[in-house]
Amino acid sequence: QDVVLQPLRFAKEQKIYGKLRMTVSIKADGSIEKLEINQSSGYKVLDEAAKRIVSLSAPFAAVKLPAEMPVIASMNCSSRRGSS
Repeated sequence: QDVVLQPLRFAKEQKIYGKLRMTVSIKADGSIEKLEINQSSGYKVLDEAAKRIVSLSAPFAAVKLPAEMPVIASMNCSSRRGSS
């Protein structure tokens, strides 16, 4: 768990956030065959954290055929406060 949280803590401290697109190729047994960032968040730390989160979520439910699943993730690690 700390493998994922450490980079996210760093991102929060730096007040960075971003949105990315990732394709996850899943084998018939539910394991991950390939993770591919299709559109970067602009921050390597967020892209790598998203890949780790998906990897740690595996295995997924078994599927009849290998499948690709588009993933759109929005990661906001900034502590925003409302304006007065």
